[in-house]
Amino acid sequence: MKKLLAVFAFVIKIVAFQLIVFLFLSSLQSEAFAQTIKIQHIVFDDDWRNVWSDASEKCKVNPKYDQWILNGTYALSATIEKGGALIFKREIPLDTKIYTGIAGFINGGSGGKQIIGVCVIDHTGARLPNNLGLDVRKYTQGGCIPVDDWKAFAIPFSHFGQLPKGIKGICFVNASEENAAPIMLDDFGLVDFAISSKASANSRKASPRTQPKNREITYIFSDKFENGWQDWSWQSESTLWDKSSSGGKMSLIVYQQANGAIAFGRPSKTPFRTKGYEALEFCLNGGDSNKQKLILILYDASGKEIRRGVSINDKDYIEDGTLSINAWKRVRIPLSRLRATDISIGKIALLNNTSEEQAFLIDEVMFVK
Repeated sequence: MKKLLAVFAFVIKIVAFQLIVFLFLSSLQSEAFAQTIKIQHIVFDDDWRNVWSDASEKCKVNPKYDQWILNGTYALSATIEKGGALIFKREIPLDTKIYTGIAGFINGGSGGKQIIGVCVIDHTGARLPNNLGLDVRKYTQGGCIPVDDWKAFAIPFSHFGQLPKGIKGICFVNASEENAAPIMLDDFGLVDFAISSKASANSRKASPRTQPKNREITYIFSDKFENGWQDWSWQSESTLWDKSSSGGKMSLIVYQQANGAIAFGRPSKTPFRTKGYEALEFCLNGGDSNKQKLILILYDASGKEIRRGVSINDKDYIEDGTLSINAWKRVRIPLSRLRATDISIGKIALLNNTSEEQAFLIDEVMFVK
């Protein structure tokens, strides 16, 4: 009997240990997934962002829901009627070429059995892949809409079909026979990390703030000046702007006089070494215009120009050679083109190359390996 009790106690210890390990790994996996999601273009975070607005049909929307939030001050709460849809819409299509899909966090409240379809609205107004959309459960961490909890979801754009001219809307449709489907959303938008096509989101771990996979980056500006970089602009004013961002919550809105420049600088004793880096990248938004003309100038640690007159308005560096109206475009300039593959840099300037004042937005300024 004593041996039997000893064996039974040993088995209980083993089972308990395995349960503890399972719970620990599960929580770690969930936490890691949540922390690696980095929204590159925000649609909703405390409020509608980046000129997105509410165009919902047969749906009661509360963008100031404060009873259960993920981050910030508010989440978005919606009760979608049968045949209705929670719709995020914009007047000008958003170019999706630099993004891989949509992602965010969803909460089913006390229900958790909702069937929600996600579809996008293309430039013609058509819903893709169809009016009922893709079952969000298949793209959500854990494979279901959670009860009284937040879970991450991510859907590749490739699953919606062809989007040659971008999207004008994103819909969350009540795809069930229920008269009402309540959900909550937070930290929702477009991402540019690699999204797995597998149904289970648990196997889909995002690379934080990087694109494409395995890139190493050093930020100059992302929500704020980073890594020792400072604002050294001349004849130019730049202000943090929370209404439009290509990355986090803030970009810089820039007003330049003729021959003015927004400049990112470092103290002479701490220049930035470019060894091992391949390119300088940043995102630009033309706001109400796409007529801006910009020249990039690099300075070494002594303040000497390394190369002058590298025009940003070049199809090799930015799509179509121009900024876009109310849309973000990524600029990528190889350091070899700047004669800056292994040097110390003290300042980076974007100079107004016109005889008039001009304005634009800039975000996600970085060196990339």
